[in-house]
Amino acid sequence: MATLINELSKDSEFDPASGMTKFAASLSGAISSANAGQRTSAASKFAMFTRPAMPVFIWDRLALTAMKVRTADNQGSGRPRRFRSGGSHDYAAFHAACMDEFKAERAKDSFRTAVQDFTEFVSFTRDGVSLADQGYFERRLFDKLLVCEGERVEELLLAAR
Repeated sequence: MATLINELSKDSEFDPASGMTKFAASLSGAISSANAGQRTSAASKFAMFTRPAMPVFIWDRLALTAMKVRTADNQGSGRPRRFRSGGSHDYAAFHAACMDEFKAERAKDSFRTAVQDFTEFVSFTRDGVSLADQGYFERRLFDKLLVCEGERVEELLLAAR
């Protein structure tokens, strides 16, 4: 596992949108009992923390639920989008949808204030130099927002049954 993470940290050409599926597949030997979704989730988490300046979004059951609802709402279709392609996970489509929603969140005063408050509270520095940029903290808060939304959607679906 450590070897794979070290390789990712050194890969100057890694692009989360196009490389996450390949990175997730490389974890199959280290996470043999995990299904593809768990490997994609693990890969996105490793990438988020290994490459904090990159636009990585965490593939998570609740985040997926929230993104399905958000994209359905934005498309006006009322049908949740499925982030699958050819029977496998489509991290690139998930990433693109997250980038659109992330951009919309960043335009909101409430989100910007939350990020500012959070970055003032948590400071990742070494010798006075920040170890993570503003975008990292924005993406982490966006990820948590999606998880909370996904949880609420699942609660509402359960209550409707």
